[in-house]
Amino acid sequence: MGRFQRILLLPVRSRRQWAVTHGTGTPSVERTGRAVELSLRTRIRAGDPQAFAYLFEDHVQAVYGHAVRLTEDRSTAEDVVSLTFLEAWRLRERLLPDAEVSGDAGDGLRAWLFGIAANVLRNPRRSARRHRAALSRLPGTVYGP
Repeated sequence: MGRFQRILLLPVRSRRQWAVTHGTGTPSVERTGRAVELSLRTRIRAGDPQAFAYLFEDHVQAVYGHAVRLTEDRSTAEDVVSLTFLEAWRLRERLLPDAEVSGDAGDGLRAWLFGIAANVLRNPRRSARRHRAALSRLPGTVYGP
């Protein structure tokens, strides 16, 4: 079990297992590319834990690499990955349905996860800034930067 699989404790299947389980036999180029992502998108929106596990397996390393680039710290990046996938599960209904995805330029799952990861990093900073501003408005309080 990989370190990220332990974080969410979800059963994870390989692409081949997913394709065989879903009646496609062996995964073809078409089924393992965009076509799978589109059907996966619908299943994730519906709250299918197996589909989310597949999303996790397929994108966790890319999200981790993105988080390492943003934070420059592996430990913080692991936290960001955990929070990103928890937030993705919470926001799954906001994922665009298959019919609304626009061709090649459109809203891929990886881009969606990268956006969530960036927001996960921004939220504590925003919160700290609001907290400092609120403290500075208190009478007789001197609060530094």
